[in-house]
Amino acid sequence: MAKVNISVESVVDMQPVRFSRQAIEIGCSMSEGQMLDALKSFLENVNDATWYEWLKELAPEYLKDEE
Repeated sequence: MAKVNISVESVVDMQPVRFSRQAIEIGCSMSEGQMLDALKSFLENVNDATWYEWLKELAPEYLKDEE
């Protein structure tokens, strides 16, 4: 996935994500416009493979065949 750049007012908190060596959690303060820009930037970089991996991890029930 491509990098996503966001603009924030200030960083409030930063800490490692539990059970992951490749991620950090960053708490920040941003305006509604900055949040919209960040969300648009993020969604422009989502592809089918990324979406499938998220579904597999977060909502596997959607991947099961319907009877």
